[in-house]
Amino acid sequence: MIKKILTINLMLLLQLSVPMVANAQQTYTFKGIVYDELTMQPVWGHSVWLTDEDSVYYDLGFTDIFGTYTLSIETDSTPGPITVSTFDCMGELHEYTFQIPDTLNSIDFVLCFQNTSCEAFYTYEPVSPSDLFSIQFTDLSYAASEWLWDFGDGTADTTQHPLHNFNTSGTYFVCLQIIDSLGMCSDTYCMEVMVGDIECEANFIAHHDSLPSNTIQFVDMSLGSIDVWYWTFGDGEDSYEQSPMHEYDSVGTYEVCLQIFGSNGLCADSVCQTVVVSLDTSYCEAGFELVLDTLNLTPHTYRFINQSEGELLTYLWDFGDGEISTLEQPEHTYANGGDYTVCLVVNSIDGCTDSLCQSIETMDYYNFGGQVFMGDFPMNIEAGDSSNMASAYLYRKINNSWKFMEERVFWEYGYYTFLNKPVGEYLVRVDLHEGALNYEDYAPTYFTHATDWKQAAIFDLNDSLQFATNVQFRPLADQPSGMGSISGYISGDFSCFNDTSFILSGQLVELYNNNNKVVQFTYTDTEGDFSFSGLSMGNYSVKVEYTGLYSPYVNLALTDSEPGVSGLEMMVHCQHPTNIEDSQNNAEIEIVELYPVPASDRLHLNIVSPDNSSASISLWNLRGQMVWAGQLELYHGAQTLTVDTRVLHSGVYVLKMLSTEFELIQTKKIIINQP
Repeated sequence: MIKKILTINLMLLLQLSVPMVANAQQTYTFKGIVYDELTMQPVWGHSVWLTDEDSVYYDLGFTDIFGTYTLSIETDSTPGPITVSTFDCMGELHEYTFQIPDTLNSIDFVLCFQNTSCEAFYTYEPVSPSDLFSIQFTDLSYAASEWLWDFGDGTADTTQHPLHNFNTSGTYFVCLQIIDSLGMCSDTYCMEVMVGDIECEANFIAHHDSLPSNTIQFVDMSLGSIDVWYWTFGDGEDSYEQSPMHEYDSVGTYEVCLQIFGSNGLCADSVCQTVVVSLDTSYCEAGFELVLDTLNLTPHTYRFINQSEGELLTYLWDFGDGEISTLEQPEHTYANGGDYTVCLVVNSIDGCTDSLCQSIETMDYYNFGGQVFMGDFPMNIEAGDSSNMASAYLYRKINNSWKFMEERVFWEYGYYTFLNKPVGEYLVRVDLHEGALNYEDYAPTYFTHATDWKQAAIFDLNDSLQFATNVQFRPLADQPSGMGSISGYISGDFSCFNDTSFILSGQLVELYNNNNKVVQFTYTDTEGDFSFSGLSMGNYSVKVEYTGLYSPYVNLALTDSEPGVSGLEMMVHCQHPTNIEDSQNNAEIEIVELYPVPASDRLHLNIVSPDNSSASISLWNLRGQMVWAGQLELYHGAQTLTVDTRVLHSGVYVLKMLSTEFELIQTKKIIINQP
């Protein structure tokens, strides 16, 4: 793909030509580290640059083998705002502005580096104001391992950052072609390069796409090394912006002129164009998104999210099934599945009309169910037996999180069903009702035999033949009775504040013994409080089983001297990254919490394992040196590992967890801050 872009390469030629007083100069340094957001490893060879508030380029550098970049400015006065910028794997610009820079400034970047595509790009500038024919080209391409430069003068080069000498003044069409290391991706970038004493040429275009017709966007298209743009709009107003936007107060015909001045002080040019302005300010644009409400118990229910633009709009929706609506954001249920075309017509108060149509291909809906067992027998084994009443709770996976969908009360033969559910992934949990015959014998259990939602089997609904999603109740572990007690309350972290689905009441709280077996369970009251009683002395773990949300285990001990624990806070994380997916290679073992951040003398890791296994953990500094390692014996469930970090210096480290087969399970960035 050839991309031709007219680019003005801004150079500090005037600034470089001004004599400086050597003993008055001050160096301002900008440095930091660039990390890969997936592995949190430092990245070398990545470009970072400095610009001022006028987007004038100051310095460009590349990260070293430790991911560190160092850029600097030398000036005899305090600089204004300075911005540090870089690109990520998607071509998105990341930047940070130091409004009042110090002599030493630091900012790190965490970027994506896993884009499988490649993209060619470069910048250029003369090596000095006195030599405008020797051009330094700087490659800023992504994922390039081979380079082919065509300088437009019959010569070529294959180095990454060539210095090329042109023989004569002129405009050269310079192209850079790159190939990635696998030979699977190739891209080309071209631009016009101004060489030597080029006369600048003023030019611009005027348009008002998506704007009221009395507002004009002027886009500078001038050629040459330009330092100053001066616009007169023909109505007494002016501007020094490069590409200004201007609003006219009256209709009419205006002569707009642009004067440009080259940064070498030798170039100046001007151009004028006629612009016709009408005060017809009517503007509207229809727009909407449609979302299938998969949590709605009525099939084929869609929510329509209005995204139209304009003043005081009216709406007319045609849902394609003969039904219409004039609401701004309607909800509509289709009686039958199929393909439909939805159209929205908007009208603004000033007479503008616009429309947009989109197609809907409805989902398939199916019924499914299963039987609940206690040991080898169904929950209720005889006709009419309702001694054990239970509820089946259904959760649907939406955007990598679990959302509650429906509760079904059942008892006959222990069989439950859910009707008219869209295809997708689900979790099912079954709880006996308080007062049921076996309420004190079995813990609430997920399909097929788990008491923790993260170890539950996921049910994939994809046809009408799935009526064996059976649940095997997990029995409560035997535990001697005693005088011990545990009480506390649940609370949500900061991410729960704006989550209207988060509630404190009726949440399941489980009590585990030393063997990670549930010995008791209870539900929170309206205030989120809970309590366990009649406990023998010993070690326990408490966990909030809030389906779809992460809550860490809390370990505690009941002793003869302290037989009771009260005021125990159990934290629930509404947006914890381990809800369903995490950036790890082995989903069986997981570091679900790491604290404190930053650490000083101790670092604690909460780890969840589905069974008894082993893993190794190591800490690495940014020079690639291992500074700590340990072997970890894991058991089923949650456990906490504590690392003594007093021997480590302050700084950034990478934590790696590997399986016994040396397979990378997970990486984490940690920060040590010694007092």
